[in-house]
Amino acid sequence: MKKINLCLTLALILFATASFAETVNLVNSSVEVDSGAFWFKKWSMNDQKEPIDLEAVTGFKQNLLMTFSGADYGYLNQQAATSFKALGNNVFEWTYSDNKVEYKRVYDLKDHEANISVFVQFKEKAPESAFLNVSSKSIKDDKEARYREVFYFTESKIERNLVDKNLDAASISTPVKWVGAGSHYFIFTVIPEVAPQKVLLEKTSAGNVQASLQFPVTNNQLNLKFRTVFAPKQLDLLRSIEKSLDTTVDLGFFSFLAYPILLTLKFIYKYAPNYGLAIILLTILIKILTFPLVLKSMKSMRKMADFQPKNEGTSSKTRR
Repeated sequence: MKKINLCLTLALILFATASFAETVNLVNSSVEVDSGAFWFKKWSMNDQKEPIDLEAVTGFKQNLLMTFSGADYGYLNQQAATSFKALGNNVFEWTYSDNKVEYKRVYDLKDHEANISVFVQFKEKAPESAFLNVSSKSIKDDKEARYREVFYFTESKIERNLVDKNLDAASISTPVKWVGAGSHYFIFTVIPEVAPQKVLLEKTSAGNVQASLQFPVTNNQLNLKFRTVFAPKQLDLLRSIEKSLDTTVDLGFFSFLAYPILLTLKFIYKYAPNYGLAIILLTILIKILTFPLVLKSMKSMRKMADFQPKNEGTSSKTRR
C-alpha cells in the first residue's frame, strides 16, 4: 500500500511539473505556447508553399527573451511556469511565482501577430532595468546569409544591420518604434506600446547579432505591453498591422521610385486581378504620365536639328 501511495505521489509531482503546451491553429499560422521557459515553443506560417518557422527566419526556434540588470534575477530565464492556463479563445496566461518575484505573461494570439502583456512584481530589491531581446544568427549552409539582418525603426526610417558583417556595439537613445530580425522574405518584429529608454545593439558572438529594448523598473514593478509580428514581407499585410513595417521591404537604391510603382501595381491588381493585365495597364499609365516630358524632349531635339548643317555641300560652301 505504501508503494502504491509513493507511486501516486511521484506521478502527481511529475504531472504538476510537466510542461503543458497549447497549440493554436489559426487561418494562416500555428502558434505553440507552453508552461516552459520559452516565450514561444514554436511559431509557423502555414500560408506559404512550405511551412516557415522562426528558426528559418532568425536562426532561433523562439527568439524572444527578457533579461534583467544585475545577477539576482538571471534565473528567471530558465524557469517554467508555476501556473499555466487558458483565459479564453486563443488567450493564455503564464505565471511564475516564488519568494522573490511574481512574474506573469498573457498571450493573445492572432494570425501573424501576438499581443503580449508582461507584469513583474519584485518582492525584494528590484533591478534597475529589464531588457527585451531580439536576435538573429547565421546557420550552417545558410542560403539567406546575405539577407539575414537585425533592424530597428527610428526617426521615420529603418536602420539595418547584416548578421554576417562586422558590427560595433551601439546604444540608440532616439525614440525607437520597433525592432526586429528578418531574412529575404520574412520578418519577426517586436512593437512595444511605449518606446524603450534605449536600444542596445551588439554582436554577442560570431554570426549572432542582438537588439535589446531597455525598459525601466519603477516602484519594484514592470508593466509592459507589446506586439510581436511574424509575417511575410507583403506590403499590404505589413501596412495593415503597422504602417511603418512596409519599410522592412528593401526595394534597393531606387526605392523612392519602385515603392510608389509597386503600390500602384497592387491598386490596379485589385480591379484587374491578373498581373499580366495589371502590368500592361501600369505601363500605359506611366506612358500617359510621362508623355508631356517625352513631347518636350522631342520638340527640343527637333530645334537642335534645325541648327545642324543640312548636307555636306552646304557645309563646304560655308567654310569657303
